[in-house]
Amino acid sequence: TWFTNRIGVRDISLDEIAHGPNMVGTPELHRPWKIKSTKTGGAEVGFVIEDARGEKFVLKFDTRGFAEQETGAHVVVEKILWACGYNVTDDYIVHFHRADLVLGKGAYVKDSELDAKKPLTRAELDRRLAKIEHASDGSFRALASHWLAGTALGGHPAEGVRDDDPNDRIPHELRRDLRGLYTFAAWLDH
Repeated sequence: TWFTNRIGVRDISLDEIAHGPNMVGTPELHRPWKIKSTKTGGAEVGFVIEDARGEKFVLKFDTRGFAEQETGAHVVVEKILWACGYNVTDDYIVHFHRADLVLGKGAYVKDSELDAKKPLTRAELDRRLAKIEHASDGSFRALASHWLAGTALGGHPAEGVRDDDPNDRIPHELRRDLRGLYTFAAWLDH
């Protein structure tokens, strides 16, 4: 399901909302971060990393010139949707320096699904980091999104059910949780 009735069954404190899903905790406390690959898809630079605990995250960055805009909005909206009952990604704002990143064995570049994998070198890593806004002390700000285990199945059709999921039995256009999401998405201008 996409929904867990939270706010409708009990009061949720502001501290709980600020905490949000927080399933594994921030990778900020578990350095160094081993880069596994570049992020596939999207226009902005990103990396798939593994922290010192072995937890996997996708690092996403703000568009240059718009510091904190995308990452900040993402985390705020995540907390609001979580409080409303939606299952959301487990995301954290993190700050780090270049020294916190190490290239993992077999680290590769693959910017789109159509690209062939090629080795990620230190020079290529530095070239990509140079495209990212950084603070006066040289630190970077990013959104660290916890990687869910398993195989991604992709999105869902707006109508009907997924043919490959026997548990998906209610046509999506009839699901109250998805119809309700339209209202929250409109309110959040998403």
